[in-house]
Amino acid sequence: MIPEKVVYYDMDETLVLWNYEPTNEILNKLVTVDGTGLLPNESMIISMKRNKIRGFGIILWTHSSMELANKIVKALGLEKVVDLIIPKPVRYYDDRPVEEWIGVWIDSKKYTVK
Repeated sequence: MIPEKVVYYDMDETLVLWNYEPTNEILNKLVTVDGTGLLPNESMIISMKRNKIRGFGIILWTHSSMELANKIVKALGLEKVVDLIIPKPVRYYDDRPVEEWIGVWIDSKKYTVK
């Protein structure tokens, strides 16, 4: 069962990076999924794990395929962290605009673990 409070994480260029400078250090950190080397975003993975420990539900959403998302979660060993994988919505119906209820946006490109 997913807790009442949830944190959503994007997959592409947030949880894993497709665009990176292929230095030796970077190449040693890659995970391979379907023959493609992906760079795990360690800050996001730590954030996910911390939020899970704090009692939040963890939802991974993406515009990519659900099959790929499941493979990435497995490759990163996050099966016990991620509660649900869903596609990102293309539209939503609600009585209030998203800005009134969505919570806080955290720019994954600027987020670092301290």
